[in-house]
Amino acid sequence: MKTIINTVLLLLTAFLLSSCDESSGGAPPPPRSPGASPVSVIEDRVKAERQLRQQAEAKVEEAKAEVQEAEAKVEKATMGKGRWQLAALGLAFVTVIAFVGGTAIGSSSRGESSHASATS
Repeated sequence: MKTIINTVLLLLTAFLLSSCDESSGGAPPPPRSPGASPVSVIEDRVKAERQLRQQAEAKVEEAKAEVQEAEAKVEKATMGKGRWQLAALGLAFVTVIAFVGGTAIGSSSRGESSHASATS
């Protein structure tokens, strides 16, 4: 079994190595038009690359603007959340103060009523 696996691997490796030879059946070079000089071909490529670069830079600027808008929205949402949390904390504090004050008033009036009924 080991011999069969080794043979298959050897044949597969030989096939892969022989199919990687680009010198014999490679793609032909791109056809050149007879009237085009190498300089004009290079200039055309440079123009095309400039246009692509400008398009890429425009896309980057658009992406930066979108990121800034998203950051502004997140900051606004965070500030709103902070305000509501502060309001809830203040309301909780006022509720505790009212509860303690109400308990104190209730216990003092209860004490006065028991003191008044004891003296009568």
